[in-house]
Amino acid sequence: MVRFTFPVAALLISTSILSAQENGPNQLLNRWLNDLPTANITTRRQILSSLGRFREEQPRIRKHLHQHFENEKIPHLRMATLYALARLSPQMDSLPTIKKGLKDSEATVRTQACTTLSSLPNPEVVLPLLIESGTKDPSTQVRSRVLSLSYRFQSSSREFLPLIKKALKESDAIMINAALYAITQLSGALELKDLPILLSGFEVKHNPNQHETLALSVSKLGVKAIPALRKALKHEVPSVRSGAALTICYLGADAKVAVPDLKKLLKEDNIWAMMAATRALWTINGPSGELLKPMLKRQESLDSGFSRQISGTLQRLGYSRASVLANLLKQKDVASRRLGVLGLSLAPVPNSEEARL
Repeated sequence: MVRFTFPVAALLISTSILSAQENGPNQLLNRWLNDLPTANITTRRQILSSLGRFREEQPRIRKHLHQHFENEKIPHLRMATLYALARLSPQMDSLPTIKKGLKDSEATVRTQACTTLSSLPNPEVVLPLLIESGTKDPSTQVRSRVLSLSYRFQSSSREFLPLIKKALKESDAIMINAALYAITQLSGALELKDLPILLSGFEVKHNPNQHETLALSVSKLGVKAIPALRKALKHEVPSVRSGAALTICYLGADAKVAVPDLKKLLKEDNIWAMMAATRALWTINGPSGELLKPMLKRQESLDSGFSRQISGTLQRLGYSRASVLANLLKQKDVASRRLGVLGLSLAPVPNSEEARL
């Protein structure tokens, strides 16, 4: 058998497409379906990647793809077969083939099987199979993919909560990221009883961007979550205290009742909790130079590596920080003026505000 390199096979496929414009797409489809079982690896890959372009005779194409999956020995081509099924208008007649894909020996094939499964039109049948893979599959790749597919099941998104809870307890960063992403997808379906699961997301290794996203999602619970969040401000894990303060920051003035608890965090040893409390109090009570002082004083005694984090917090406080820093520069005591200069060095104000300083 003559074996073509990838560029040559691609050229032959392109030539076939041009020929089909003259002789009709059915002739091209017949040729590809006939060649698929016996073609070399490169050509099979090209045919599989091109079959999704056909919008006619899809039942026939799916039938051939089902048969091809049974006979294909190369894992990445079994995966390509499942991908081709997903590109066609998905129908339930592909379910037996997808189920076999879910039990494939290769994790990459099982991962694609989950994606193709999620595209089928019957969620009552699809979701239990998907949740089972997300629960029992030994591969992190597969389980994280299931979590990432939660966006396709908005009306049933709560079904993913047990998977999220389990993933947040894992040490694998891929699973944790997938769980946090899934939380953002079901934020509209969250209920107050879910708060313990959500707060456990703050217990993972501190990642400012992840915690910011999680706090925004938790804040969708609204003011009814404030009592539990106030309790979380006293949690034994510093990152949970920080996460609760960040969430309160998004609730704004409605969380005024939490001000006493937030003020206690200004004396926190943990820099993240202290910065989050500063932001929350700034949002609730408005700009204040006295509010910035604890954070800026901490900067003087901290390792320089924290400058970026404190700078980021200052930036998030918005344009109003300019007038606050200006007031610090006007204070009689040297310590306040020094802190004002430090604040400017960490997060310079916009050009339009420079004249005021």
